[in-house]
Amino acid sequence: MDWTDALQQAVLEHKDAIGYGIGDCLQFVRTYVRHMTGEDHGAEFDYGLESEASNILAAEGGPAGLLSKYLGDPMTEREPEPGDIVVVHVGRELAAGVLSRGFVLCLDPERGFVKSVPENITEAWSCRSQ
Repeated sequence: MDWTDALQQAVLEHKDAIGYGIGDCLQFVRTYVRHMTGEDHGAEFDYGLESEASNILAAEGGPAGLLSKYLGDPMTEREPEPGDIVVVHVGRELAAGVLSRGFVLCLDPERGFVKSVPENITEAWSCRSQ
């Protein structure tokens, strides 16, 4: 599936989802990866509270550690491009998201979809080679 179609499908699946474990950045990226690769990474994580999400992230080394567990090491050979999965600063927090054209789209469990700028990306993974 093309990354734009996969992103659109992930947005549609999460457009009304608010809350940890259903409408957060990791669940949004999980859905996007599933549409891109057919693989459902992270299905073993069952959480519904912020404290449970925080415990999982702490055990896995934060958003980047959790993404690396399923997607391998972050890219170093090229700059992130649209369709890549990224970790980005959103305010004072780190969040997982998908780089689109000119912005990063993330899903906040309390506010819904939020955007960040590509300059705030800390790490990136390609979904194309999976």
